[in-house]
Amino acid sequence: MKVAAIIYSRLGSKRLKNKALIKIGSKKLLEHVITNTKKIKSIDKIILATTKLKEDEKLIKVAQKSKISYFQGHESNVLKRTVGCLQKYKFDCFLRVCGDRIFFDHEKIDKIVNSIKKKINNKFDLITSNKNKKVDQGLTIEIISASGILKIFSLNKRITKYDQEHITNNFYK
Repeated sequence: MKVAAIIYSRLGSKRLKNKALIKIGSKKLLEHVITNTKKIKSIDKIILATTKLKEDEKLIKVAQKSKISYFQGHESNVLKRTVGCLQKYKFDCFLRVCGDRIFFDHEKIDKIVNSIKKKINNKFDLITSNKNKKVDQGLTIEIISASGILKIFSLNKRITKYDQEHITNNFYK
C-alpha cells in the first residue's frame, strides 16, 4: 500500500496574506510543516498541493528546496486538486496535512499508517481521530483512501462549494 502525505497550502489567504512564508524562528511556516511531515517514517511520498496561480510559485520553490514533490491544481476546488494529485502520483491513501499546522503527533500518525500497511484487505474511506467532532480541528488526523475520495468526487453536482474546500466533510455527513 502506497501512502502519501499531502500538504495543502496557498498564499491567497484573506485573513493573513502570505501566511505560509511567514518566518517563525529561522524557518518559514511551510518549512516547519514539511520538516514535521518528514518525521512520519511510514509515509512513502510527501506532496505539496497548491494552485496554478503565479503567487503560489513561491510555495513550489519551498517544496523544491525541501526536496518534496508538488502538484499545482484548481485554485478554489481543493477536492478537484486532490483528485488531480491522486491521478498524477498514484497512491492508495493519503494523510491530509494543513499547510499551516506546524504541530501534530508524527509518532501517532506513524502507528496508524503502519497499522494500515500491515492489513492485507484494507477497505476504508476515512480514518480519523475526530469521530464525533470532539477533537479540535487543528489536532485532527485524517487518512483518506484514494477510492473514498474518488467516490466523493463522483458525486459531482451534489458537491457544495463548502465541500469542495473541506474535502472530508462528506465522509463525516
